[in-house]
Amino acid sequence: MKTPSLMCVISAAAALFLSGIPAPAEESGKTPDTPVAEKEAEAASNGADDFKLLAAESIGKIRHQQKAADLIKIYGEPKSKGKPEMWEAIGEWVEEWEYPALSVALKMSSEERDGPKTVLIATAGKDCKLATARGIKIGSTRAEVEKAYGDVQEKIPGDGPAKPGDPKPDPPAEEKDKEKGEEKSFVAGSIYGGVIFSFKDDKVSEIFLGAAAE
Repeated sequence: MKTPSLMCVISAAAALFLSGIPAPAEESGKTPDTPVAEKEAEAASNGADDFKLLAAESIGKIRHQQKAADLIKIYGEPKSKGKPEMWEAIGEWVEEWEYPALSVALKMSSEERDGPKTVLIATAGKDCKLATARGIKIGSTRAEVEKAYGDVQEKIPGDGPAKPGDPKPDPPAEEKDKEKGEEKSFVAGSIYGGVIFSFKDDKVSEIFLGAAAE
C-alpha cells in the first residue's frame, strides 16, 4: 500500500475542519473550553464583584495581597511580628504584624511557613489617620460611609449588595442587635471580601480590610 503524501494529509485535514466534523478531543468526550464571556459571567455570579472591590480598596497605601517587600518600602519594618500559625481554613501560614505608630495591625499570609508573605487582613484602630480608597477614616460619620459606599453595601448577609429578587434581611436579627445596644457595622462588598466599618456613637471606630469569613 502506498503511503499518503503530505499534501493529501493536509487536504484531508482541511476538509474535515471546513465540514465542521468534531476534532478527536471532542469525540473522546472532552468538553470544549467555555467561552471567555461565559466564564466572566459565572465568576461575577459567584461574588467576583466583591473581590474587585477588595482589590481596589486600601487603608492608606496598604492593600489586600500586597507583597511584604512593597509594604516595607512604604511603611518600614513592623514594630513586632507574631509567630506563624497555620490557618486550616485557607491552608496558609498567617503571621501578625503590628504598626502601632499607624494604629494598624496586619495578618500576613504565606503558603510556606517561612515563605514570601502578602497582606491577608488589615485592621485600622482608633488612632489611625489613614483613609480608605474612598476617603473614609477613623472618625468619619455613618452618613459619610453610606454616601461613599452605599452602592456596594452588603444588604444580604454573605452575598454582598442586594439584587432584584433577593430576600430582605431577617428582621429578628436586627432587633436582636438593637436589644444588645450594639451599633450595626457597615459591610462594603461582603464578609467574604470587602471593607467592614465598625461604629461607636455613629462614627467609624475601626476599619477592617479583607475577608471576615472563608
